[in-house]
Amino acid sequence: MTPPSARRGLLDQPGQHCSQHGDFSPDRRLRTPGEFRRVQETGRRFDLGTLTARALPRRGTPPLPGRLGLAISRRAGGAVQRNRIKRLVRDAFRRKAAAFDGLDIVFTARPEAAAHGQPQVDQLIDRLAQLVAGGVTPAPPRPPRRPHKGRGRADALAGGAA
Repeated sequence: MTPPSARRGLLDQPGQHCSQHGDFSPDRRLRTPGEFRRVQETGRRFDLGTLTARALPRRGTPPLPGRLGLAISRRAGGAVQRNRIKRLVRDAFRRKAAAFDGLDIVFTARPEAAAHGQPQVDQLIDRLAQLVAGGVTPAPPRPPRRPHKGRGRADALAGGAA
């Protein structure tokens, strides 16, 4: 039986990736929580305005394809807005994929990103490509967070006076 997507004419041949969306195979995505954590904790941060990227060189022998991870929180908007942001970033990343070879990149978004169209996201991704062209080194280690001791946060801010 022919898959539904092939019947709609989205696949050139059965077994191929959807040509409408380009190649975004599993080797182009960050997939495990550990991969995301490693990039977010040790990756170099690039503030692009409404998007923030953390990039980290991939482990292994070159040339390795660049991998994309999207961590778009609910603060960026409802499900429709978050999925739109992800779709726009994925599309821009696909078109600039060669610029990110050898890197793992995780994007986060501010709520204002939902108002962007594809040209604005393309500009942000182009800017990131220029920034990483000179090479990316791991960020200096951040000091570990100290757990808050004592009473609740409101009491700590008030100086502990009861």
